[in-house]
Amino acid sequence: MLPERLPNEAVGDYKNRLEAWMDERACQPDASMPVEGGCWWCWSDPAGSEEFSMEWDTFYHKECLERILIADPENKEAKIMFAESQQENPA
Repeated sequence: MLPERLPNEAVGDYKNRLEAWMDERACQPDASMPVEGGCWWCWSDPAGSEEFSMEWDTFYHKECLERILIADPENKEAKIMFAESQQENPA
């Protein structure tokens, strides 16, 4: 099930804060680019995460995917990752 969508007035602010958080996260000394095994969304170590996208050939945090889907439900990458996770873990 997709995460609950934010009210329209909150989406823009949340999206701006999410982008700022991701930009800040990418500049951290422990950041790992996705090609180095880091999370697709926040670039941090996805240690302990079982989430892997076959489409994008990358690990990601489930929490990061949920944040993206709340902020931007039309994000094509996130929608594909979500669909993959549902195929792997049917309810």
